[in-house]
Amino acid sequence: MKIFAITFASFLPVAAIAQAARNQAPGRTWITNVNIVSPQKLGHIEKGSVLIESGRIVSVQRRKGAKEPAGATVVSGEGQFLVPGLIDSHVQLASVLGMRPEVNFGPAEAKPASIKEYLKQLPRSYLYFGYTTLVDLAVIDRRVLDDFRQAPLHPDLYNCGESLPFANGYPMSFASPETRFRPFPNLSTTLTKPPAFPLNTSRKITLLQQR
Repeated sequence: MKIFAITFASFLPVAAIAQAARNQAPGRTWITNVNIVSPQKLGHIEKGSVLIESGRIVSVQRRKGAKEPAGATVVSGEGQFLVPGLIDSHVQLASVLGMRPEVNFGPAEAKPASIKEYLKQLPRSYLYFGYTTLVDLAVIDRRVLDDFRQAPLHPDLYNCGESLPFANGYPMSFASPETRFRPFPNLSTTLTKPPAFPLNTSRKITLLQQR
């Protein structure tokens, strides 16, 4: 069984788990006396202990005071809750929350330092709140996804590739006319600026680049 996440109700920092993993004997971690929230028993929360070896759950003891395995690093789960990893099936990692679409879609000259720091901490933020699998539905900047996967600690990341939108339609319409054509390479590359007139359906289709 693959381990998806270790999420505690008091949000025990991810760094503490990572440090324990680095100090343990051959990849073994024993989480003791923790409240186990299981999809198989949603109506009954049990206290028990969990053994993790090389990133996988190998044993779940649903009783208090289970015997500690030899050579394992012990992490106390007293007063905490252990739940399966959460999945966010609709993220757009290159979009910075709270910033206008033209800042997200366009170059980062406006607040480069803030955007850099935001993207740097993003993998840890998802783990901190229990998300261990993400699906990016519209890749705006593939470099953001590559950097995300290079982080020392990060959720599993999948993506659906770049968008194939109608010109000036969703999601392009959220950005200003000056910037909305930049992040969507699936549109015709012969367009160097947005048209000055509304597009009807038949004209929109001709602007799509088949891949």
